[in-house]
Amino acid sequence: MSEKKKSKLKVIIVIIFTMIVAMGLYMSYRSNYLQTLEIGENYLSVFQTNCKYYYQALGFHFVLFFILIVLQTVGIKKGLKPFFLDEKKEIPKLPNKSIAYIIAVILSLIVNHFVVEKYMVFANSIWTGTTDPIFHLDISFFLFQKPFIELLLLYGIGILVFSTIYMSIYYIAVFNIYLSGVDKELLKKSSFTKQLRINAFLIIVLVAGMLFLNTYNIEFGQFLTLKDGLSTKLIGAGLSDVTIKLWGYRILSIVVIISGVLIIKTIGKENLKKVLCSILIVPAYLVGMFVIVLGFNLLFVNNNRLD
Repeated sequence: MSEKKKSKLKVIIVIIFTMIVAMGLYMSYRSNYLQTLEIGENYLSVFQTNCKYYYQALGFHFVLFFILIVLQTVGIKKGLKPFFLDEKKEIPKLPNKSIAYIIAVILSLIVNHFVVEKYMVFANSIWTGTTDPIFHLDISFFLFQKPFIELLLLYGIGILVFSTIYMSIYYIAVFNIYLSGVDKELLKKSSFTKQLRINAFLIIVLVAGMLFLNTYNIEFGQFLTLKDGLSTKLIGAGLSDVTIKLWGYRILSIVVIISGVLIIKTIGKENLKKVLCSILIVPAYLVGMFVIVLGFNLLFVNNNRLD
């Protein structure tokens, strides 16, 4: 198939795909509008506000994903040059914008479904003037800000995971279609391997951020079960929670980053012992923290249970 025919086929696919998506969005809008109208015309203003947030977020996500995919594809093409030069082949014209457009639309529709509601809650948050007794933060932080921060961290992790998968599939497809073989040493030194390491490091940092943020959940754990007829459960944080566990899990977020960096550094050096030692850092820390919490409870908490 000639380049002109391929180009026309891409344009036709993009147009058909756009029409299908536009029809789906219109049908969804019309259905929600009629449902709101049945409830009462007074709710139409709320419906319109929700639609405004939804379509603004949808447009933002589309632009963001499209730019990210295009830039990554450009970077992938540059990373593929040494492999084609090694086999003395010309780099073929690889797909870029059409794939970026379709993937960006699909991702926008999926991500928008999970993001919009929490963003609306965050955008309309208020300060209550009441603080919690442990962190001395306004209660609104736990109701409005914290869920949205968690969402942003998950958002970043999702983008990095998708970026890694997209890049890997692109490289593997090109290796199998256009190249007869890949030099291992060249692969180790390529931008593909470097980008994988960078993505892995960023994912580890965001996971550590999630661990740190989850330390604010200690106030919502089960504190004590009363020995009454109803087995009443008290929710809150005990002495070991606010002293040992709180700081233990905050330090854990740093330990996770250290362990992750060591794994990334040693994983390509064919040294299984160092890799295993790097992996075992986190489990060893958790075991040590468990022993400390257990000893603290036995020595201080249980002996002063009545107080």
